[in-house]
Amino acid sequence: MKRKRLNIRNLAGIKDVLRIEVTDAGRIIFFVVLALLVAERIASTFRRRAESKKTVKSFHRNFFYLLLASYLTIITVGSVQFFIRSEISILVSSVGALILIAGVLCRREAIRALNGDWSVFIEIKENQRLVREGIYRYLKHPYYMAVVLELIGFSLLCNAYGALLLTFAVQVPLLLIRIHFEDRILNVYGRRLRFLP
Repeated sequence: MKRKRLNIRNLAGIKDVLRIEVTDAGRIIFFVVLALLVAERIASTFRRRAESKKTVKSFHRNFFYLLLASYLTIITVGSVQFFIRSEISILVSSVGALILIAGVLCRREAIRALNGDWSVFIEIKENQRLVREGIYRYLKHPYYMAVVLELIGFSLLCNAYGALLLTFAVQVPLLLIRIHFEDRILNVYGRRLRFLP
């Protein structure tokens, strides 16, 4: 029985199988999924919690708007890059979808663990305590890690390498600056595992 040998021509065929054409229907589905993701993100970010505590002091409020502008720019660049493509890699998109889902789940768990203490701004709240339960047992800043995962996943899902570059060139440095502000203000330098921000 003859065995097929793996050669360059066979690999080229595999590469072609992993690429699909982007059709108008695919673009519409992408737009609907993007709209649902944006709606979920807005709802979870700006939802007022009934158990929310009174804010004693708030810092660097304008910095949030800079982060938001960067986030929206990356989403826009990724979307534009997707819409102008004629084909995408299924493998890259699948990996991106998994990373995006991991980011959404990590963000939701971070917000849940913080309960009424979570805010888009750096704030000190009445009777605030340092959270060490849930995902905060393992990561110092899981919310920021989730944001990075979401943007990496979205960029890969769209096969948008320009958006991926923007994530690392703009959003990650901005998040690191915010982490620095937050750690200084809250005076939190405890020993915890720290994978990403």
